[in-house]
Amino acid sequence: MPNNKPAIDEKLYERYKAIEYLAFWEGGVNASRLSRLFGVQANVISKAITNYRTHYPDALVYMPSDPEKLFVATNAFETHFIRPQWADYIQFMLAVGSHYIEGLYGPDAFHNAVTPLATPSPVITRVLLKAIRNNAKATILYKSRTHPEGLKRDIIPQQLSHDGLRWHCRAYCCRRERFSDFNLGRINDIVMTEKGVTLPAIDTLWHQYAPIQIAPHPALNETGKMLVLNDYGQTAPFVIKARCAMVDYTLQYYRLGRHGIQSDPRQHPLIVANIEALRPYLFE
Repeated sequence: MPNNKPAIDEKLYERYKAIEYLAFWEGGVNASRLSRLFGVQANVISKAITNYRTHYPDALVYMPSDPEKLFVATNAFETHFIRPQWADYIQFMLAVGSHYIEGLYGPDAFHNAVTPLATPSPVITRVLLKAIRNNAKATILYKSRTHPEGLKRDIIPQQLSHDGLRWHCRAYCCRRERFSDFNLGRINDIVMTEKGVTLPAIDTLWHQYAPIQIAPHPALNETGKMLVLNDYGQTAPFVIKARCAMVDYTLQYYRLGRHGIQSDPRQHPLIVANIEALRPYLFE
């Protein structure tokens, strides 16, 4: 991050940060988005973009042909007020702009639980977020264990989420005719193709929640049971809720035993007490 920041007040500093976050990760910025983000009228907040371009005249270029009328980053664009880290962007947006996310992308567009180890590429996130904003279809080259060289998929992106290790795009897969999770690290050569598409189905697994009943492993003695419960701030078996689409990820993240007494208590000191009720949501 270059150290040539102008002397500005704290309010403008936050607006410059937003400009850089939106330009870098979302693919563009305009007064309407900043207005929604900060709750300030567009004609007032537009001065922030003007001032930013005065300080950094080669950083942004206006794209009048784009339906969203965005200022997009040029090849000369550099970040001066932020680190180009995905985790920082998510933290900033959830802290400052939760209403912005809900208004522009929908209430469920970002599902964030813990800081991921892998950072998505802004080349990928820019197109995915634009597709979500425009209810658009995108064509991706997606690598998998079955097709390590990549396979073209047409998807309709809906949300971004992560499982504690990797970021995913929740999207309708036109090839499989169902909603699936696409690892952002495996997406290549993405292009938005068709705007204003209608989803052929409702993603009920995403919008519905399931209770996960958690208990200490029955093989532990009473002292051991209380110890593992106390690790999670509990004194008795407890319940957490997860989106049905995220149930398996949740079990993996908390290393919850799925096989009751047959689970190894050293590996899984906590087990899922209602695993049968959750089987429709598991990947196995």
